[in-house]
Amino acid sequence: MVKQPAAAKAVPGNGRRFAIALACSLFAGLGVATLLMVAVAVSDRRHMGQAIPLSPAWGALALHTATFFVMTKAWVHDRRLAWYWPVFGLLSLGVFVASPLPLFSILMIPTLVPPMVLAVYLCYYHLRLLTAAPPAGH
Repeated sequence: MVKQPAAAKAVPGNGRRFAIALACSLFAGLGVATLLMVAVAVSDRRHMGQAIPLSPAWGALALHTATFFVMTKAWVHDRRLAWYWPVFGLLSLGVFVASPLPLFSILMIPTLVPPMVLAVYLCYYHLRLLTAAPPAGH
């Protein structure tokens, strides 16, 4: 007797949450890509061949992006993370927002607001649930 292959399991997660996460990630990607392109263009004119100066905002943005994606993936799958993920997310978002950015970054606000709002909600979501039960895997 030939054994039939098992039916493919559905990817766990919430479709609505996935759509929200995808939309916010696309907005974030568009905003960051535009921010980088303009920053390089402005830096090339100012420094003419010298190394591009790094701002603390870029490091904070990289850290925030990593924590944003980790927290978003856990949120879509309705899983909680350890307390330090949302704390790092809030700190990196605060450093990025408080960093002195060039005037052109004001143009990126419409694309960066949706992912920043989701990031703040994700921090609330993961910290709020810590009081209910211990995180998975700990």
